[in-house]
Amino acid sequence: MGLQCPECASDNVQRVSIVFESGTSTIQSRTAGVGLVGGGLGVGGATTKGVQQTTLSQKLAPPSKHRMKTAIGLIIVGLIILSAPSVGAKIFGLLFIGGGGIAGYLTFRFNKNDYPVLLNKWRSSFYCNVCGSVFEPQAMLDSNSTPLPG
Repeated sequence: MGLQCPECASDNVQRVSIVFESGTSTIQSRTAGVGLVGGGLGVGGATTKGVQQTTLSQKLAPPSKHRMKTAIGLIIVGLIILSAPSVGAKIFGLLFIGGGGIAGYLTFRFNKNDYPVLLNKWRSSFYCNVCGSVFEPQAMLDSNSTPLPG
């Protein structure tokens, strides 16, 4: 007997990563055309690129790392405000720079500590094609572990 869903006992289960990949498609197309417009010749072309994803694939997407955009933005705004001549503005500038530093630290800490745990949990999770539940086989054995939301 193989792996079974803890909710409905079905063995119709797949790794979450497989369901995610099978619902994601990369699209790329090119087109060109020639035509007559008002007695003149016209030439045109276009390229289309994108990613098409099913709703289920979006739901089962892997966790993503946090980006430093907010931290960098706060620091840049703080530096701009810091260049103002008034003391009050300089205080606000320092607050923005400090906020950017805190945001950067929290982002770094999440990416270093929490993200790898979430990614490993995603990699070891399964999806039930019958009832739609997401589960980790190890979590069924370890009562201290919590299943992925879904």
